[in-house]
Amino acid sequence: MIANRKFGIGALLAAILIASMAFVPAVNAQADINASEKLDSIKINSVVDEKDRKEYYATVPHENGTQQKLYVKQWQDEVDGKQVWKFDVYEVNADGTLSTVSFGKDSYYWTDSSGIHFHFGPRDNVLLRDGSMVIIDGIAAIIAIFQPEAAGVLAAFAIAMDGVIIAVEWEESNPDGSLDVFISWTNLAKIALPGVQNISVKIGSHYYTVVF
Repeated sequence: MIANRKFGIGALLAAILIASMAFVPAVNAQADINASEKLDSIKINSVVDEKDRKEYYATVPHENGTQQKLYVKQWQDEVDGKQVWKFDVYEVNADGTLSTVSFGKDSYYWTDSSGIHFHFGPRDNVLLRDGSMVIIDGIAAIIAIFQPEAAGVLAAFAIAMDGVIIAVEWEESNPDGSLDVFISWTNLAKIALPGVQNISVKIGSHYYTVVF
């Protein structure tokens, strides 16, 4: 069992650690940001807010005092008979122009009465596995729409969750290289609570504890 894993451990080191330990489906990730030391909140500036289409700027703060500005486009689509939200996440350059699509190449999500379900396609999953901050910030910016009360700690949560994904995706990925992640509404609500939180997240077919 891997306990209180720091995000700073790279994917290679994670693989070495896993190979040297007996694996059970219970992994904790400890973010470097203490939940009691909240960052500035993620700032959302809506551009389009329609029933089947949303566009907005999201400014995500980082622990080192910097911030990442993103432009997020979401639109409804149908996958395997299910209504889902597909998305493109762009980095906003210093001159205000948008980069090429950084996240959302082949991913989507949907919500139901139980929570939010992410399907990260093979290309985006590679970036998740590599710890891409654009991917991490993009996830935080999407969750912030559903849990604005947690906007001050969502970046820390997303970092911690990606640490768990790095550790376990080799076993939990689908045969095509994609990855499914589920967070219940109950656990999403816990993210905003003060103090250290244990958030249960389903990655692939098992539940893991994200500690941050």
